[in-house]
Amino acid sequence: MALAHVGAAMAGDKAMGFSFNGYNMSNAETNFGVRDDKFSLVMRGKTGGGNMRGFGIFEGKVDANNQAKLNGLRNSVCSLKRVPQIKPGNNAFLSSSVTCDDGREVAATLDLAGLGAEAGQFITPSEEIVKSFFDNGEKVAKLDASFDVKPKNGKLLVTLKFANSGRVEIAFKSPATWEGHYNPIAANSYVAVSGDQASYESSQNPNETLFIPWFGGDAMINRADYPDDVVRVGPGQARYAKFLVYPDDRFKSGRYTVGGNLAIRDVLAPSGLKGRVEFSAERSIVEIPADYPANQKELGEFEVYRRAQLFDQIHGLGDTVAESGYYRAFGEQGERDDFPQRLLKGDKYPARQVENQIPNGRTTLGPATIWRWEAYPDAQMTVHSEEHCPRSGLWVATVPSYGLSEYMTHLLRTTQYAHSVEADERMPTLGLGDREREAQVVWTWIGPTNV
Repeated sequence: MALAHVGAAMAGDKAMGFSFNGYNMSNAETNFGVRDDKFSLVMRGKTGGGNMRGFGIFEGKVDANNQAKLNGLRNSVCSLKRVPQIKPGNNAFLSSSVTCDDGREVAATLDLAGLGAEAGQFITPSEEIVKSFFDNGEKVAKLDASFDVKPKNGKLLVTLKFANSGRVEIAFKSPATWEGHYNPIAANSYVAVSGDQASYESSQNPNETLFIPWFGGDAMINRADYPDDVVRVGPGQARYAKFLVYPDDRFKSGRYTVGGNLAIRDVLAPSGLKGRVEFSAERSIVEIPADYPANQKELGEFEVYRRAQLFDQIHGLGDTVAESGYYRAFGEQGERDDFPQRLLKGDKYPARQVENQIPNGRTTLGPATIWRWEAYPDAQMTVHSEEHCPRSGLWVATVPSYGLSEYMTHLLRTTQYAHSVEADERMPTLGLGDREREAQVVWTWIGPTNV
């Protein structure tokens, strides 16, 4: 596609403007340019990755070094005769509006991925110019975000702090309206948090990580703080959004360095920032006082969440187990086995018959064809009568046969085969006549009550 002459470039001999998203492939553009020896940077995207966090507008006087880089970037654009047509999925680009030395006014969008080795002459100076403007420009508008994370009610309380270090108010749609999942076409708003244990602070668990996948309005618990669903952050001010969320996996207590990424589809003010931004949060140190989950009750509740998240991850017979745990077999027509099986990392998912519990024992439904994750390998799956129930669900009793009449054994096995018990309740007794016999009744968890 030939470079097109589209409209007039910015007025003035030194005027030029660019939009850039680099190889970070942000769905929000960063704009930079110069007019009459003054530069402007509107940073909307994650250009520069972890080196430049937040978003905003920066202005200042352009120095000779950056002016030379801008001139070189303009000349590189003007020297191109043809550029590759932008292909779907290649969203790394540089758009330009420049006046060439021969007087041509050129507006073009360069598919950086399609340029191959030639892309370097556009990427390197663009990144260097943006970084310099970010570091040295006056903060007209600058919003940063940071996270605090604490366990609460079996989940994690994530407090998101928005701080404005610029000189004008920044306003955007409240996180209560955010879709909470990634969709580049719909330009969804979301938050994602991750953390690494600070190994210099703890040698016990130096490699522990926590990760909270995309979340948004459904998890926000302080929507009432923004009754018009707009967050307004004045100069020098901070605002907060609070969320209750599950992490992606268990993790150990300790000190973590926590950061994350955010996307906001609807920035409302200032006018120069209206639209979408996609940026990285400031990293902060948080102290997690206890392992997560902290007890069997929390573990059971967390497993319900994780089981739903992992339901679509199926494992075939003979595949290698990548993560130790309890797994449940399913038949070809979706028949569900009542009895999870503990498998260790490196094992093969075995062939077996799908079985269901019935009043007089078990019935076979046919061969298993797939396995799905059910629980962590250290989850408590058995318990004795009168002990506290470690996890909500259906429990079946194994009855000691010695000392009981044949009739009593048959009666217990046919009438007391399954009980629904909530976590922390006392496990039922079966009326065997004395505590010694009751203490030998073993209850086995066969699954949640809603299956």
